[in-house]
Amino acid sequence: MAGSYTAKLTARTVAAIKPNGDDFDVSDSDIRGFHIRVTKRGKMIYRFQYRRPDNSRPVLTLGTVSELTPDEARRAAHAHFIAVGGGADPRKARQDWIAAPTMDDLWERYERERLKIKNRERTVAEYVRNWKSHAKPLLGGMKVSEVGRKDVNAVVAAMGDKRTTANRVVALLSVMFNFAVENELRADNPAAGVRKHRENRRDVAFTDDELSRIAAAIENERESWAKAALSLMMVTGGRHREILSAEWSEFDLDDSSPSWRLPAQRMKGGKAHTYALDTETVEAIRAWKEDAPFLSPRWVFPNIKGTGPKESLQKPWTRVKAEAKLTRGVLHSFRHTFLTRLAESGASAIDIRNTAGHADIATSMKYVHAAENARLRELQEQNRKGIREAMKKKPTSAQIIPITGKAETA
Repeated sequence: MAGSYTAKLTARTVAAIKPNGDDFDVSDSDIRGFHIRVTKRGKMIYRFQYRRPDNSRPVLTLGTVSELTPDEARRAAHAHFIAVGGGADPRKARQDWIAAPTMDDLWERYERERLKIKNRERTVAEYVRNWKSHAKPLLGGMKVSEVGRKDVNAVVAAMGDKRTTANRVVALLSVMFNFAVENELRADNPAAGVRKHRENRRDVAFTDDELSRIAAAIENERESWAKAALSLMMVTGGRHREILSAEWSEFDLDDSSPSWRLPAQRMKGGKAHTYALDTETVEAIRAWKEDAPFLSPRWVFPNIKGTGPKESLQKPWTRVKAEAKLTRGVLHSFRHTFLTRLAESGASAIDIRNTAGHADIATSMKYVHAAENARLRELQEQNRKGIREAMKKKPTSAQIIPITGKAETA
């Protein structure tokens, strides 16, 4: 190429290069293939050219003279030179990198091929929300293969004190990376082993005193719909999501055995379930229907537009919890309390499963085992108390004969 020449590419020699109106190269005298391409318009670009086994000679663009110093460009060229000597093909590697899927690509494929096929609608909605709100902003543009544990930890850190949601996001990323491993998009799961936040315990059973304080606080709750929903939670053992999404067509209030019948698609275990209702609960539901400021023909607790149900009880529950001066418990604790007391009254695992709608009886067995363990601890304590009382009594008039050193021989 006319005008091309060779020189060691240093800050001084690069500054001395003068465009001449034609394309020409200034090749480095030390690293084979490292050169500057000077274009007709005067643009100067660091490049590296190498030879493939098929004798083709691809060129890699390293950056412009304004973007890289000569030393930075030299280090990049030297790294490519060493890699080529070891059998690598830098241009192909770069093309593969450009074509490699990003986390956005992984999400689209995971959502299409796994999430919407294997999960219920509510779970899908939660995953979509967590991806778009928390994971995508930091990870979406990254290549699947470059995400490391530090990047997952950065997502968690960015969520601040949203501990429960952060744990759910880590769980989402973990299943996404497992999907990536299954499809050979990477070899490991960087979300596995990420330390999760400690969450508020769900397995809290409220005491009688706590229940009385909660009931008084609910009575003072300013939002009437929350008052009705929380009251329903206390006496049915229903999940709070089931109650928020309740529909009028599910309630049979006029039957001799009033009930709340949930279809399979609304149940966590995917099976239809019926909650029995007592007279007071029926009256409370009827009262809410009469007094509701806005009545939907479908939803028991409609949102302000009437287009769907209320989405969360968390803010009302936070107010109730503060007024009741509770230091423990979450919304699930209402259900846990109901089922724990049922087990303590002697209900079997089958009774609890039929009451709660558990998909797996093993979940119901946990309540039975907990009740049995509590009764056993009580019996053990009574036994210890009896033994200690016996130990404190004075011996009777019977003589205590000391043991002698050796037994007599016959």
